[in-house]
Amino acid sequence: MNADLYGIEAALIFAICETESHFNTQAESPKGALGIMQIMPKTGEWIASQMGITEYKNSDLFDAELNIRFGSWYLSYLMSRFDESWQIVAAYNAGEGTVKGWIDSGIDEIDDIPISETVFYVRRVQRARSRYRRKKYAAFD
Repeated sequence: MNADLYGIEAALIFAICETESHFNTQAESPKGALGIMQIMPKTGEWIASQMGITEYKNSDLFDAELNIRFGSWYLSYLMSRFDESWQIVAAYNAGEGTVKGWIDSGIDEIDDIPISETVFYVRRVQRARSRYRRKKYAAFD
């Protein structure tokens, strides 16, 4: 499972999938994010290049297995860049550079994030993650 492969808690992956697309593998956001974990096409291209995948096209993001693999890899990447869970989730939503800028300007807690959409997103992921942590699914084993 991708959680084990990339060192990501399965509950976080489930929470991101729920929050991003409600588990809809064919989801497309108004901003252009694609698939179950709502990956932006440029981010998908970058992830593919980082993973050494040469045969990639943006429509591949509608394949749930690949999308979750990419999203899990990206969460692992963000974990190597940020210290706190909320920062990782905020970066997944608002972008790595944006969150680094917030941290550099002294923002050190969720309620200080200047974009209400990101505050709401982080809170939703946190609630979903807590729910999935309490549940016992075979996929978590």
